[in-house]
Amino acid sequence: MSSLSGEQVVASQRASFETLSDVWTKAFGCIENLTELNLRAAKSTLAENQAIANLALSTKDPQELFALQATRAQAAMQEAQSYWRHVSTIMFSTQAELAASAEA
Repeated sequence: MSSLSGEQVVASQRASFETLSDVWTKAFGCIENLTELNLRAAKSTLAENQAIANLALSTKDPQELFALQATRAQAAMQEAQSYWRHVSTIMFSTQAELAASAEA
């Protein structure tokens, strides 16, 4: 004989389903945030590349072009670091939410 009543089994299954639903909701929220970040990054990159192309085409001598390239390389590095900081923030916050759910 089982020591669990039918009501206890149903309550346990309901709690498991709610936990699983919460985990999926948080996981999809993470995916949504990452997708939004990637779309913003793509739009920003396209706009910046267009502006840089216009600047490159309007340079008068090679020195200006090299200076533009050096400036852009530094900016690209900072943008990449910022992007990965955002990715880390999204991932760590999702991980913390999932850990809190697991503890509950």
